[in-house]
Amino acid sequence: MKNEDKDFWCDYGEDLEQDFLNGNYPVTLNPDKLGDPYTHDFFIHLPCDLKSIKTQWKFSKEMFGISPDKAVSINEKDLRRYRDIYPNLVMIIDVAWSDVYLLPVKRALDLIKAKKAKRHEYINRKDDRAGNAKISWVFSTDDFEKIKREEATS
Repeated sequence: MKNEDKDFWCDYGEDLEQDFLNGNYPVTLNPDKLGDPYTHDFFIHLPCDLKSIKTQWKFSKEMFGISPDKAVSINEKDLRRYRDIYPNLVMIIDVAWSDVYLLPVKRALDLIKAKKAKRHEYINRKDDRAGNAKISWVFSTDDFEKIKREEATS
């Protein structure tokens, strides 16, 4: 085995991919690998939850220092539930006036710890018994990863 033996390393890499696929991880082989051995190896399957953001925080700049075009809120009770039940969950944040973003639960919690997300208590919900969130965290989309749309195929 030589470091310069590309064929060996390519074959070895394919063997490692197959071994990994047999390890009960939430991945599937990229079907494009059959025709292009240099494309990415897998697709990963993780739990996701869609957050559709349809209204802007009109006063977010004054309240949190986050521009209204970038301010997105996520209910604290949702974050707790995800943390406790689905720690690998990735939120898909669909912002009507902007883009679509990914936010893993761990990243959201890290942003809260780093004080990059701002806590908001809903004054009119203090005595709510209907199940509405009493607290949300307001994030900036600058801290999220933007999803690139796939090219439409005909």
